Amino acid sequence: GTRIHDLRHSAATLLLSKGVPIKVVSEMLGHSDVSITLSIYAHVLPDMQDGAAEAMDDALSWLTRYGRSGSKRLCAVD
Repeated sequence: GTRIHDLRHSAATLLLSKGVPIKVVSEMLGHSDVSITLSIYAHVLPDMQDGAAEAMDDALSWLTRYGRSGSKRLCAVD
C-alpha cells in the first residue's frame, strides 16, 4: 500500500517539477536545512535546468526581436 511518506515524497517532487522554489518546498517539508532537500530531490533538478535554459532562450529571443523599448526592430534572428 501507499505510505504517508510516499505521498509526502510525491508532493515534494510535483511541487519542484512545477517550479516551486526549493527553499519553499524545504520549509514545507520541515527540513532544518535546504541542503537536506537538495540531496533528496536532486533527481528533479535536471528538468528544472532545462526549463531555466528555455526561459533564458525565450527572454534573449524577445530582447533580440524587440529590444528594451518593446518596439519591433529588424534583426537577423528569424
